[in-house]
Amino acid sequence: MPASVEPDVPDRGHAGPLTVVGPQVRPGPAHGTAMAHHGEILQGVFERDEGGLTHAVVSLPFPSLHACATFVPGRAAGVTVSPAWKTKAAGAARETLRRLGVREGGRLSVHSSIPVERGMGSSTADVVSAIRAVARAHGTTLTEEDVAALAVRAEGASDGVMFGHRAVLYANRDGYVLEDLGGPLPSLEVLGFDVGGPDVDTIALPAREYHASEIEQLRDLRSMLRRAVTEADCALLGRTATASARLNQRFLPQAALPLGERICRDSDGIGVQVAHSGRVLAVLFDPASAGLAARVAHARRQLRAAGVRRAWSFRTEPATTGEPVLPRGAENCEERL
Repeated sequence: MPASVEPDVPDRGHAGPLTVVGPQVRPGPAHGTAMAHHGEILQGVFERDEGGLTHAVVSLPFPSLHACATFVPGRAAGVTVSPAWKTKAAGAARETLRRLGVREGGRLSVHSSIPVERGMGSSTADVVSAIRAVARAHGTTLTEEDVAALAVRAEGASDGVMFGHRAVLYANRDGYVLEDLGGPLPSLEVLGFDVGGPDVDTIALPAREYHASEIEQLRDLRSMLRRAVTEADCALLGRTATASARLNQRFLPQAALPLGERICRDSDGIGVQVAHSGRVLAVLFDPASAGLAARVAHARRQLRAAGVRRAWSFRTEPATTGEPVLPRGAENCEERL
């Protein structure tokens, strides 16, 4: 029988006042940004310090794609949003104003280059960028932990994009850090791809129930990941991601996972990685390994030979901040890669 997970603690990530960083200034227009992620390195249920289990994830940052929000404070109550369908971002703006004790509303606009419903954190990036924009418009900068708590209030469950390159095991339904892994993920060369398939509404997916043997395996994977971060061991990180992809295959099957694993072997990669709540996959490489460019090119040719036309490459480089700098002229292109 699957092991039961204790109900989410409604206010675990929301208790207490917001932690405001920096001096307060007169309200004015402000921007906020958030990067995408490329699915998960690890996903499952894990032990809390106080006992019991909770759902948690470790995301793979995708710094090439971003959401950017602009908030213009107004004198009247209420928040309007453009485009109008960005309702989660609008809800996040309202929640942030409430937590800041601000009665007035304003105008929110959100632009994003992140494909929607492919498992890349598009809605959470909208929400996080909105929270940051509203806070800055009122002269405050919130901690990543406070942004996470607000995001869960707005979405019900959120991805860990607010932490940027900081490696954390994030309780994505409770909105708090279950474990700070002590640094960034090791650098990776990532060959991502999408073979198609129906879009995935992450919020509509049921909570995953894991068997006792799987929970034991997840405990081991958590330890592996902790060591990979501590030792900056990208090969161990790749093995962790591969094991997590296989373990979670029964919940949202990825038809292309066998293809990814075969290409990884043929191209001397270090592992595969998937969006456990989406459709994108990746072959992972050690960026410092010999012959990298030739092996990535070989993997691309294999993808094309298999009929895969949507593929992209990027490298994760550890950074010190959870918020990216959005390039000028970034387009609103919420569509599939």
